[in-house]
Amino acid sequence: MPVDFRAGLADGCHVAPGLDSCITVYPEETFERVRARVTEGARRGTRQRNVARAFIGNSRRVEVDRQGRVALPSMLRELAGLDREVVVVGVDERIEIWDLAR
Repeated sequence: MPVDFRAGLADGCHVAPGLDSCITVYPEETFERVRARVTEGARRGTRQRNVARAFIGNSRRVEVDRQGRVALPSMLRELAGLDREVVVVGVDERIEIWDLAR
């Protein structure tokens, strides 16, 4: 993680599948708000339940180590098509991790 993002992730964070085949990283409090919205939306219909299953079922709590690294679960790396080089972008209340080639 870039130095500018580390302070917000010091208490841990969650990684989850993002839109358009990226990995999203949420600080703990932000993830809980997003999870609550996704869970509430799941009550509206089958499509929303499938979104909730994919988002919540594939999210994981992770820690940022002293060097700013995060171990990304292999299933999320595969979903996002991450190879060796990535781009890390801050977007609103989340961080997105993209394969450099994309």
